[in-house]
Amino acid sequence: MPDTILVVDDQPTFAESLKRILVGEGFAVDTAHSGRETFTHLDNFSYSAVLLDLHLPDLNGIEIAEFIIGRDPDCAVIILTGEATLDSAIRALRFGCYDYITKPCRPEQIVHTLKRATENRFLKKELTASRKKYQRLAEATSEGIVIFRSERICETNRQFCLLFRALEEEVVGVPLSTFIPGLELPEPSLHDSSEAVMQVSEIEAVRKD
Repeated sequence: MPDTILVVDDQPTFAESLKRILVGEGFAVDTAHSGRETFTHLDNFSYSAVLLDLHLPDLNGIEIAEFIIGRDPDCAVIILTGEATLDSAIRALRFGCYDYITKPCRPEQIVHTLKRATENRFLKKELTASRKKYQRLAEATSEGIVIFRSERICETNRQFCLLFRALEEEVVGVPLSTFIPGLELPEPSLHDSSEAVMQVSEIEAVRKD
């Protein structure tokens, strides 16, 4: 299913020309020429990204961007304006807009930015889904599970905390050897000795008491 893009610009000719280009690149595209039209589309459809002009006949584009990001943080809002200012650029990025493009610009730049934005959106959703799946599995198992970096615990499941009678906030950031003295940790599986490598271990143990 193609990513759906909303192009918002008060110049219908420009919006329709851009729509033809984006459709040719495999996107599904809607257009709007005012703030009111934009909100009508947003109320009825979900978009992967919105190409948003700053100066519309009835509303300010920055205010629309703030609304979109507040309601759907996964939607990439890309400002596309012919009247760029430093203030509007700072506000756009502060509100969480994905990018800020000034007109005139090459169509290839818009297409490239959209492809990066939609790919980033897909990866974020995949990461969130994987994290939720891992969390469900971690809570369903009877084993303690820890994720650690440089021997310090980054994340753990409830079973590990119960096993060692500790709260999660008391565990995170603490060396794993604090709970299991003499434990030999596995070497990172990646050919990367940097401290950024994260490892996962399953802990099976029985308390003496």
